[in-house]
This record gives sequence, C-alpha cells and structure tokens, in this order.
Amino acid sequence: MKLRWNADTLRALELIYAFRAKFDPAAARSFVFRVAEVTGRLLTLPMSGRPGITKGMWLLAVPGTPYVIVYRVDGETVDILSMIYTADREDIWNWGEGVVCDARPRTQAARRRTANRRPARS
Repeated sequence: MKLRWNADTLRALELIYAFRAKFDPAAARSFVFRVAEVTGRLLTLPMSGRPGITKGMWLLAVPGTPYVIVYRVDGETVDILSMIYTADREDIWNWGEGVVCDARPRTQAARRRTANRRPARS
C-alpha cells in the first residue's frame, strides 16, 4: 500500500502546524504526530474509517482533535483528499433522515459496548 497526500491538504496541515506552533510548539508537534499516526494506520487497515456520503470516500477522525480526514482507497493507494475542521459542524456524521451511510451491520455485542460506554473525562 502507498499513501498519497493531496498538495492542498499537506499545505493546510503545514499552516495548522505553523499557527499552533506560535502558541505551543509541543502541542503543534503532537497534533502532526497524531495525524501521521492515524493516516499511517490506513496503510494496513485502509477501510478502518467510516464510509462517507459520496461513494468511495471514507472519513477517519483524528483522536483528540476536531479534525476528520477524508480519504479514498484506489487499488493499492490510499489518497488523503482533505481534512475537515468539525468543531463547528455537528452534522458531520449525520447526513439526514433516510440516508444510509454505513451498511455494515452492527452486532449485538457492538450495540452493547456502545450503550455501556462511559462518558469521556473532562
């Protein structure tokens, strides 16, 4: 598998890093490391994200940040298409009534795990 970044997305990542580094260089490095870790994981688990509304597009949240990676799997290549800032978008995972985004059936065990999940610590 190969990972291919869109030039605009890489530029956006550089800008985010530069802006964050002005205030907290360690946090900026940590952010870039998280993005690299999540996207690197796609090389071994390319379908680990969630199917997007557009056929062939996948969404993958970057843990601990308000960003979602939009990507596409094309044969042996994972194309990173964009990063979406989701802090001000509540509808990123909900596309409206009647729209089926994830056709994968949830097992009874998965439903139980979701129902019993503890709230995140503040």
